[in-house]
Amino acid sequence: KNGSIRTTSNLQSPTHSYASTGTFPVKLVVSTALGCKDSITQNVQIVAKPTAAFVVNNNNQCVVGNSFSFTNNSTGALSYEWQFGDGGTSNTNNAIYTYSLAGTYTVKLIAISSTGCKDSVTNIVNVLIKPLAAFTVNNVTQCLSSNSFVLSNTSTSITN
Repeated sequence: KNGSIRTTSNLQSPTHSYASTGTFPVKLVVSTALGCKDSITQNVQIVAKPTAAFVVNNNNQCVVGNSFSFTNNSTGALSYEWQFGDGGTSNTNNAIYTYSLAGTYTVKLIAISSTGCKDSVTNIVNVLIKPLAAFTVNNVTQCLSSNSFVLSNTSTSITN
């Protein structure tokens, strides 16, 4: 019985899903070909799953000095699993994480309720490449009355 709707089955091992939380009685009635019957009722409980949610202090940070701070805004959870996309993990409520390599990472938070129900959410963070500053000068030593320095930017980006 699901609320006021009665669901029946003649299968030996039926399956049923509930659309809402609550406690529902499930009744099994067995009978023989000669009309003998027995029944048993057992309650099943449907509990709400948690809602996983988090924010990050800044989704785009440079590889040098990055420090991603993840604030957990989940509800209905008792424990948490963080997966940072590079093999790193944490079981703290909130997390701070530093990446050693530039790249795009998918951060996943799994929120787990006291009954073992789970929900998860992901967010993308970008660890940006480190530029290498460089320039050339046409002539580093010139006379006072006729100096004209030509500066050429030769900077490049590197991945670490």
